[in-house]
Amino acid sequence: MAVEVTYPIWMWSKQKGSRLLLLVAIGDYANAEGIAWPSIRSLSKRIRMGERYVQKMLREIEEDGE
Repeated sequence: MAVEVTYPIWMWSKQKGSRLLLLVAIGDYANAEGIAWPSIRSLSKRIRMGERYVQKMLREIEEDGE
């Protein structure tokens, strides 16, 4: 199901770089309804960045309204 979720991320997200990578990683965890609840640790491992940095990026993405 990841393609159905990640395609809109690639097309319409205003994020760039690491934050876009993080959104795509979240999309990879999504189920058929587009719901995803990956842990910070899982996301950190997937995008090869520290857990604190992942938390910071998530806050920034949320502040940007995505």
